[in-house]
Amino acid sequence: MKYFLIYFTLILTMSCSKKESDTPILDSSISSKNLIGNWQFKSFANKAVVPYEVTLEIKEEDGKLVLNGRSSVNFYFATMLVNETTKSIKISDIGSTKMAGPLEANQFELKYFQYLGTANKYSFQDKNTLILGLAKPSGEIMIFEKK
Repeated sequence: MKYFLIYFTLILTMSCSKKESDTPILDSSISSKNLIGNWQFKSFANKAVVPYEVTLEIKEEDGKLVLNGRSSVNFYFATMLVNETTKSIKISDIGSTKMAGPLEANQFELKYFQYLGTANKYSFQDKNTLILGLAKPSGEIMIFEKK
């Protein structure tokens, strides 16, 4: 009887324990599918207010992620490669319309395009806040909120 209780307890313990791989991943930041949507640029790492309404739309077309949006002056577009394992991204050469605008808006746009082009990591502060980590300048980030 004693051995039966030990055996029964062992079997019960083994059947009730879950392997880590059996546990579903509930963290929505793991999937690149959470990148898809309409985002508004809020700030760089310094949290300074962005004086322009800058948008970023990420969508899937023909199995690829594409992005487009409006900067301080022009509309822009590019493609994005995503590695979900490392949460890394690569944004292709950014194309844009060529409208003229005020000097300050053009300078801001140039900085935005340069920084966006060096984005190499993504993460989510929460389901409505996307953070892009930049290769250059090192340690800089871009913060977007879901629209």
